[in-house]
Amino acid sequence: MKSLSKDIITVIIVCFALASVSFGETYKSAKIVAKNPLNIARQNETIELSLADFIKIKGISKENVALYSMDNHETIIPQVYDIDGKVMLVFQTDFAPNQSKTYMVNATADKVVLKDKEITTFAKQYLSRDGDLAWENDKMAARIYGKELEWETVSCGIDLWCKEVKYPIVEKKLEERLKKGLSYHESRGVGCDAYKVGPTLGCGGSAIYKDGKLQMPDHNFFDWRIITNGPFRSVFEVYYNQWNAGGIKVKETQRITIDLDSYLSKVETTYTSAADTMPVAVGIITRGGAEEITSKPEEGWVAYSEPKAENGVTIRCGMIVPSEKKVTGEKAEMHAMLTTTVKSGEKLAYYAGGSWDIFPGEEVKSHKSWCSYLKQTKLKLDNPVELELTLNK
Repeated sequence: MKSLSKDIITVIIVCFALASVSFGETYKSAKIVAKNPLNIARQNETIELSLADFIKIKGISKENVALYSMDNHETIIPQVYDIDGKVMLVFQTDFAPNQSKTYMVNATADKVVLKDKEITTFAKQYLSRDGDLAWENDKMAARIYGKELEWETVSCGIDLWCKEVKYPIVEKKLEERLKKGLSYHESRGVGCDAYKVGPTLGCGGSAIYKDGKLQMPDHNFFDWRIITNGPFRSVFEVYYNQWNAGGIKVKETQRITIDLDSYLSKVETTYTSAADTMPVAVGIITRGGAEEITSKPEEGWVAYSEPKAENGVTIRCGMIVPSEKKVTGEKAEMHAMLTTTVKSGEKLAYYAGGSWDIFPGEEVKSHKSWCSYLKQTKLKLDNPVELELTLNK
């Protein structure tokens, strides 16, 4: 074997020295310019950052990272959480049409603490209610059923809770049931579970869709984990054991994310199977009668308004599939659906949720305004806030 020449050795040493300098280089702070690319306003927009982008800032950690708004001249304490091997930072801000905002990111001298807020998001399992897992923000609440409820109901559907106030109500309603025997199906001025799911997809559940039929799990979720809890965002996962979905043996993991100030939750469902591809539907159960359905599969959304209830209230549900996934619109087994195909292990991301017309928000006062909300939300999802990062020495 020939030895390396002196010139080659010199080049290697120089390159190694340069790499070492670059690797060890540190910075005082980072500048982030966040731009709204749309000519429409965005209220309480969630900004998501990865701590890995700021790892070269001297002394920075997830315990002391903070942002400073150059526009409002105020310090922002983000919500910090671990997910998929990353440390994520989230906070919310408003944007005027086409507005840009500038933030500085640095390490504070002291440990930062994000204070509890009355208006928040959360996710929690309730063993006192047969293992339901509920989640909530200031505009909506929902739940899905755990294995403890299989004696009564087997369903992977999403059960919508409707609110009249912005503070959390699920805990309050379930405590009233447990301690006072009061029904959580009655509002009493704050909201309640006024929605019927049963063995359906409810308000935006998903299932394998084969031969014109929904192939839902034959059991409720068997395990779960909470990843982060409020105030700006809550994230959790539930897991379904293998079942026979029309000849396809499949397992499912579902990750649900709820942000503050949204009627919709983000659902990321992953089916694993020996099959190369699987047909999947996300759907809303319809009731018949004087209902309103607007299905726009070419735009990736569905709006549904139930028939007016006996008390005069109308519940509305909606779904959005972002543009990177093409869908078709179908109706089967009383469900308004958006259908597509996924590969085994591929995440299917979509958004689902709703409210009722007595919530203090104009977006749900009519079917027309609900359609407008979904259409504008879809536009924002397809055109996220643009982030530009610069490290400062």
